[in-house]
Amino acid sequence: MTKKAVTLEIPELIQFLVEELHDLPDDRKPGNNTKYQVEDAVKAAFSVFFTWIATDPTNSGDRDYLIIGDLNAYAQEDPIRALESAGYTNLVGQFGGINAYSYVFDGQAGYLDHALANASLASQVTGVTEWHINADEPSVFDYDDNIVDPGENPSNPPLNPSALYQVNPYRTSDHDPVLIGLNLTTPQPFKLQLFHFSDNEGGISALDDAPRMSAVLNALKQQDIDNDGVAGFANTLTLASGDAYIPGLFFGASEQVFGAVGRGDIQILNNLGVQANAFGNHEFDQGTAVVRNLILPNGNYPGTNFPYLSSNLNFAPDTNLASLVTADGQEASTIANKIAKSTVITLSDGEKIGIVGATTPILRSISSPGNVGVSPANPDDLDALAAIIQASVDALLAANPGMNKVVLLAHMQQLSIEQALAERLRNVDIIVAGGSHTRLTDENDRLRAGDTFQGVYPIVKTNPEGKPVAVVNTDANYKYVGRLVLDFDSNGHIIPESYNPNISGAYATDAQGVTEVGGTGLEDPEIRAITNSLRGVINAQEGNFFGFTRVFLNGQRSGTGLDGVRQQETNLGNITADANLAEAKKTDANVVISLKNGGGIRNSIGSIIVPTGTEAVRVAPEEVPGVKPAGGISEVAIKNALSFNNSLSLTTVTASELKGILEYGLAASTNDPANSQGRFPQVGGMAFSFDLDDPAGSRIKSLVIKDENGTVIDVVVQNGAIVGDANRSFRMVTLSFLLDGGDGYTIPQRNRVNLLGSTPNFTGNATFAPDGTEQDAFAEYLRANFFNQPFLGEDVSREFDTRLQNLNFRSDEVLRSTRSGTAGIDNLVGTTGDDVLVGFQGRDTLTGLGGNDFFVYVSLSDRSDTITDFTVGSDKIVLTQLLNSLNYTGSNPIADGYITFTARGSSTVLNIDTDGFGTAASPLPLALINNVAVVVLNNLANFLF
Repeated sequence: MTKKAVTLEIPELIQFLVEELHDLPDDRKPGNNTKYQVEDAVKAAFSVFFTWIATDPTNSGDRDYLIIGDLNAYAQEDPIRALESAGYTNLVGQFGGINAYSYVFDGQAGYLDHALANASLASQVTGVTEWHINADEPSVFDYDDNIVDPGENPSNPPLNPSALYQVNPYRTSDHDPVLIGLNLTTPQPFKLQLFHFSDNEGGISALDDAPRMSAVLNALKQQDIDNDGVAGFANTLTLASGDAYIPGLFFGASEQVFGAVGRGDIQILNNLGVQANAFGNHEFDQGTAVVRNLILPNGNYPGTNFPYLSSNLNFAPDTNLASLVTADGQEASTIANKIAKSTVITLSDGEKIGIVGATTPILRSISSPGNVGVSPANPDDLDALAAIIQASVDALLAANPGMNKVVLLAHMQQLSIEQALAERLRNVDIIVAGGSHTRLTDENDRLRAGDTFQGVYPIVKTNPEGKPVAVVNTDANYKYVGRLVLDFDSNGHIIPESYNPNISGAYATDAQGVTEVGGTGLEDPEIRAITNSLRGVINAQEGNFFGFTRVFLNGQRSGTGLDGVRQQETNLGNITADANLAEAKKTDANVVISLKNGGGIRNSIGSIIVPTGTEAVRVAPEEVPGVKPAGGISEVAIKNALSFNNSLSLTTVTASELKGILEYGLAASTNDPANSQGRFPQVGGMAFSFDLDDPAGSRIKSLVIKDENGTVIDVVVQNGAIVGDANRSFRMVTLSFLLDGGDGYTIPQRNRVNLLGSTPNFTGNATFAPDGTEQDAFAEYLRANFFNQPFLGEDVSREFDTRLQNLNFRSDEVLRSTRSGTAGIDNLVGTTGDDVLVGFQGRDTLTGLGGNDFFVYVSLSDRSDTITDFTVGSDKIVLTQLLNSLNYTGSNPIADGYITFTARGSSTVLNIDTDGFGTAASPLPLALINNVAVVVLNNLANFLF
């Protein structure tokens, strides 16, 4: 095979590729049975050719290609069909039809001379014809040496073609040239619009957010972004990158409405127009049989109207999913209800976009993928992961030689991994990330109430060839629609400078977001019907409530400040860990500690609202008139927060093992808000401090065991070292998921006891979940402790965390015992050591006894206490959270009038003035400090703020 390239100036650059395919096997003759040899040779030749042409060998930068010349093959032969399959148009056949010919042999006409244009050039061709100056050679004029003229030597006849034809340059070939008319246009960058989202793991909020997302999406799809006067934009994709559903309330309600779990989730994605989706981890949470049943149609249920993709999962060993696998690289619309590594989406103008999927390699440790193979074997080997994905990208491009744009749907759990892949992969232009819930926004995007900025949209990285790659991600649960509109150059590389923040970015799907994009009335009626049906099932459970809270229970995933359960202690993490501990003690009174993972908490309990003219606030669950009182924690809330409903198990660990287990829980964490680790521990019955700046494995500095009163009963680690016998043991309750190796934990199974029996029991006040599960434990704990008095433990930022003390944000106070009150009147007494006393609401009496004690006030509702034994010089009154709640930002609250003092005999009343020296408020008595005079108490050294 010979090939050469010519670039002509016409007035613009067009690439003419002249290809001669003369080197086919010599034995291609009738009866020689060489068909497969020839086909293989053709495939091999064109594979080399397409690889070469994709390199832009003339460096023209032009994407218009024309293949011309004698290809030594007729129109219906393999070489021409191979070119047509690659997206090239046979111009001679298109314009000449059945009468086209450029060659005559033995009285038979056909054409071996071809002109084939790729899609971008074909539209610029005005006409094609053959110039018939050579080919017309009827058989009567053949050179027949059997005829001997008079006087001619029959053994050596003269070569005298002039007797038949004129001898001139036109007769130098037996082929006719092909004439091509071109009306060339100036090449324009290719513009692509990509709508994307991930982690649509529906919870209660999805009942409204999913329909509103459809309204926002429909409104955006109608916008005339190319200013051609026609609504909409043809070159548009709608893609998702995993976690289409998650076990829980929303997921489970589909069983009653649609006959099987998760069907509502899938039908919502169908109606949003998803064209392809990557496998996330939550798809596998209930096993591969559920995955199969959700992908396949069944009766009125259509299954997935899109293919599921993953290049690093092997489905062949899994009997549930093996039969759903189809050939890679097919058109997406033709492989609904199927699984592949890759697919192609052909846009209306013929442009092809390649789509490849990839799934987190830690899948087996965080979900239940059955016999599905997961690669690479070492999930931390990003080079190996990139090589696997690269193989799928390369195969897809080789099978589609005219295609030069690829989108990777990567569900990696950590946005840093998608960014690392962008720097390792070739010929990938856009990566749609998934699993991290990272909220990327640009300067023109509005955040929903309570949300914070987590990164710039899009992130642009550089691949190994120096080409730009866009990495995009949006928050989960239908909260935002991601929209990326970018231009591509003629070689299929994105042009980052074409990004317009007025068009692209993350679009909020709250009510305001619908209005902002003109989406009123554009809600998809089928999606609304789906969520309304699910709402009916869910609301029936809302009236079944078990306890009360006056505060927002924080189950936010990640972020800054107060958030979230994968990065710091939260009040929901605390109360659910305590609930598990209380449940375990019913079986074994020797259980003293509780461990769970932050990733098992899926939602908060309460609401984030924005009162008119103010900032977002977090509030306790609202009243549902006639159904549930304000602050009530219902079955719905419990199921929504603890969607997995993990079972509980007991085990025994040594002091050394306990430190190692907790070190593992912290090993991958950093102080980066975007780094949210599902393994991050939430605990009960213990407290520890840690320094994330230190190497993994040596981060824990202090670790203590505490009783139910908050008293330290055992110091396990001090100054980073084990204290006492490293082999002394503690009975622990944890999630069966973690004990079985979930999230990568390795926990000894000494004297393991599973609290969920082989035959589930449903006893006690909460019978909606089996005994021995997280949901049941939490419901029973609420009923026993917070039905008559509400929970008051307001969530705090890392600066004030006491169980999980991050030393980048606060000092180490783990060795202090803690006493916490209730909403009623409490008498809290510390120990002779260092204590923390938090009275909360009610007229409490606080006595520290000996040591350096902290008396903590969280809000103004904690006032009217008596501190009986405040010791100047050693004890502190902690007002940090209280002053923060008043938006005080000064450095001297006494001088600024926020702290005032009133003498009462030999004692002092400590007052708080909510506006300092302002006139809008009067001082409120916070606490009576017994036997401490005003002149002594009036000193900043007595306070922390």
